[in-house]
Amino acid sequence: MEGVSKLTEMGFSAEQAQKALKATNGDMEAAIAYLFEEPIEVSPPIGASNNTLNQPNRNHKSVESVEIRNPMDVPDFSELQAQETHTNQTDPLHFEHYEYSGDGEVRPQFNEESRMAQGSNSSSSSLPDTRTEDLDVQMRSDRLASDDENSEPSTPSIYDDEEMMMTRSKDTPPVILIDRVGSRENVMVPLLTILAQLPRFRDLVWGADLGPYCDTWYKGDDKISPELELRRVIAYLSGLGHRAFISSHGVIRSLSEGGTYGLESDELVPKMYEALIHYASDSVAMQNLLQSTVESVEEDIQNKMYLFEVDLEYRASTVYDTLNGLFWSQDLQNLGNIRLKETGNVLTVQFLGDDEHYEIQPLDIDEEFYPQIYAKSHSDQLLNMHQQKLEVGQKRVSVTNKIMLWSSFEGKRVPSFLEQVTNYLKEQNDEETVDDISAIKTQTAEEVAMLNKELEHINQQYSQLDVTNPNNVIKTFGQDGREAPPSYVLAGVVFSDIEYYYRTTDGQWIYICYETSNTGQVVGYSIEKREFFVLKEQIKQRSRDASMVITLVYVLRDEYRKSNKSDTHKSDNSNFQSFFDTDDARLEVPLIPELAADSP
Repeated sequence: MEGVSKLTEMGFSAEQAQKALKATNGDMEAAIAYLFEEPIEVSPPIGASNNTLNQPNRNHKSVESVEIRNPMDVPDFSELQAQETHTNQTDPLHFEHYEYSGDGEVRPQFNEESRMAQGSNSSSSSLPDTRTEDLDVQMRSDRLASDDENSEPSTPSIYDDEEMMMTRSKDTPPVILIDRVGSRENVMVPLLTILAQLPRFRDLVWGADLGPYCDTWYKGDDKISPELELRRVIAYLSGLGHRAFISSHGVIRSLSEGGTYGLESDELVPKMYEALIHYASDSVAMQNLLQSTVESVEEDIQNKMYLFEVDLEYRASTVYDTLNGLFWSQDLQNLGNIRLKETGNVLTVQFLGDDEHYEIQPLDIDEEFYPQIYAKSHSDQLLNMHQQKLEVGQKRVSVTNKIMLWSSFEGKRVPSFLEQVTNYLKEQNDEETVDDISAIKTQTAEEVAMLNKELEHINQQYSQLDVTNPNNVIKTFGQDGREAPPSYVLAGVVFSDIEYYYRTTDGQWIYICYETSNTGQVVGYSIEKREFFVLKEQIKQRSRDASMVITLVYVLRDEYRKSNKSDTHKSDNSNFQSFFDTDDARLEVPLIPELAADSP
């Protein structure tokens, strides 16, 4: 009550003081700004490094929406919407998205075209225009403004009961929403969403039941065990039920049990992965999924790793070039020494940023990746390739020297010198010597041509033996009689705690972006289907800023092909079905017939 006393001493009423402190989580400075209706600054989200480029570009959103203060004042545009729906089916420039408002109703909105969000607020160049597919969900809180002009400012919230009663369609992915930006633990939400797309990951988290139903389960339940909380979240992310979104409170509590105070940013992901291993039905299987082992042969040291961190000074233009420097060093001195002894089926790579904003070379990523290049199993093959390259390099030097001997003499070009001699002898009418010189010219030209042809072949060999070119190494896979290793695919990209991508089991890219108030609370979100080239270009633009932090998650391709026992298990388990049937019964029936058909 000390804060209330201080604010009342400044002339505010006790009710006003209590409301301001509650809205700002007890922050006195923010509460004062709140009462004076001033903008309130909040800390940037995790991974932002004070980088405004980590925030999605609000001025170039692919979806434009208008906040509705009183839904009852909206005229009936059903006939117009019906016409536009028909247009959407024939005109590729139109698409449909849904806007959720605070009264629990779901209204169709129509835009003539969708433009992808630009990658950088400060960049003058823009990404290419792209059309989203017919999935785009926009949710907002109608508490952003009050109907009463005389009312005091209110803090927007999407976690009131009526806000949490919204229903999603079968084509709309489920979403976990953080409460407020700026908490380092928030990074767990996008990472868990990425991992939840893997069938085997869901199998390892799945359990016997979801526990007794609680009508506020979606906000997190401190009375149940972290394992059960995690199980409910994974069940929700797997598509059970029709609830539009749930709170991150429960999952963050589950994965950060014991607290994260004092942990460095590079310790959060390992802590999360260790918690997942602890809660898994088979901890060894989960550890093999998430953990890799890096060894130093010369020093006989092994390090277990969940996260590969890349400092800005080691960031190169591609993932391969970056890892080449980290494992082998730029001069390849560590080739065969630093290597992956064990490679987890999930590889998490985080590119760190600087405290300052300045332009650097962009990061160009591939959707497919072969970490086995750095594995112990291919170490001898790489050393052999590199040794062959050194030998070929010596041969190249020898041939190059021969070409120089045939091409120049005492600083003069031999063909030019012989041409001058021939012209002089012709003036002297020494035809016999002219014929001898002509024979020497022909022999020289033929010898140089032969040497140049040999050099061309040697250069081709030299280039093919370059281990820093991933394509050269990949071509050698399987040539030693062993089966070629499968590739890894990009599974997700995290720009910040409010903006990320993830890959679905069927290969579709989903982009999620939260909207926040000036107090840092999440007041809305959007979901879009996007193509990989859009993601690739967005990373290029964002990574030009040195302060940008980008986290990539690569997954063994076979993980998406594994049998989904968890989905079979949940469909056969009456507890799971009963839990979400009960939850669906509490959801308000949406106004759109298409969505109503999917509702209980």
